[in-house]
Amino acid sequence: MFLSFLLINIIVAVSYRFITLTGEWSLGHVVMMGVGGYASALLAKKLGLSVWLAMPLGGLATAALAFLLAFPLFRMKGFYFLIGSFAAGEAIRRTWNHFRDPFGGPGGLVYIPSPELELPGVGLIDFGDPRIYYFLTLAVVLVSIVVFYRLEKSRIGLTLHAIHWQDSLAESVGINIWRYKTLAFCVASFFVGLAGALLGHHITVVNPPQFSLAIMLYVLVWVIVGGTRTIAGPIVG
Repeated sequence: MFLSFLLINIIVAVSYRFITLTGEWSLGHVVMMGVGGYASALLAKKLGLSVWLAMPLGGLATAALAFLLAFPLFRMKGFYFLIGSFAAGEAIRRTWNHFRDPFGGPGGLVYIPSPELELPGVGLIDFGDPRIYYFLTLAVVLVSIVVFYRLEKSRIGLTLHAIHWQDSLAESVGINIWRYKTLAFCVASFFVGLAGALLGHHITVVNPPQFSLAIMLYVLVWVIVGGTRTIAGPIVG
């Protein structure tokens, strides 16, 4: 179980680094992780969707919320963006804490179903077993790292670096800064939402304290200590 937590945190750290490529630092990234966890849990538990469908939909729901938040947040820069992201995250977290229906209030959602897979000739594979869940998490982590690596080495990644170092110059040559910052924010939010879904279906519970500012500070430490120059930095951190 510890190794699965470690792998989930790698997704959180690597996706957070992708936001920092634009030069912005968020205090709401862990809350976005919670959005994915809650969305996937609600879809699987309340609506009866397959866990295999609920988890990516949880990531998409997180990306959709990130797109909406991008309109007010990216009107700010630097310290103001940091505070704005914190305010948005706390508003979301307090919503979970306040409403017992459908979010379960302070206690959150419990008895979230774990994924199962039936293969011909093998039988039913229960991912409720931590040893089996580890390999599922490992596969998602590897795919996530490859996607972020390819994005950073693409034209999109080069543009994000340009915005980071010289946003005024980038804008002067026709780069839509808001569009690229929003893209980075949504992509990072999708993967951290997926990490939240993996966490929720692993420990079968999601609640507001799991996504508090204290947990966000851990993520900041991982990324700052490891450095943001390479993808390996936050992983080592």
